[in-house]
Amino acid sequence: MPNDKASVLLVTELKNPGEDKPLLWDSFDLIKEVTAKSSVNRWCEVDHLITLPKGAPFTSWVKVYMWRITSTQPAYLDDLQLLRAD
Repeated sequence: MPNDKASVLLVTELKNPGEDKPLLWDSFDLIKEVTAKSSVNRWCEVDHLITLPKGAPFTSWVKVYMWRITSTQPAYLDDLQLLRAD
């Protein structure tokens, strides 16, 4: 985060193609995590675990995006990795 005035959520959404209602919608407050690591105005690594619903079809779409809500401050994301945890 360039500064502590930024406000941004990292959103993960799981949807079936052609359906409006998500199977999963999860948000994670990035500024809280970055501030806790004293990494404002520096790059830092952030981890967030999501549990997908059982029985979610393999054709589901996973969408990950940043939502700045009403903030006018910039926020950046780099090197996003989606990993399967067993």
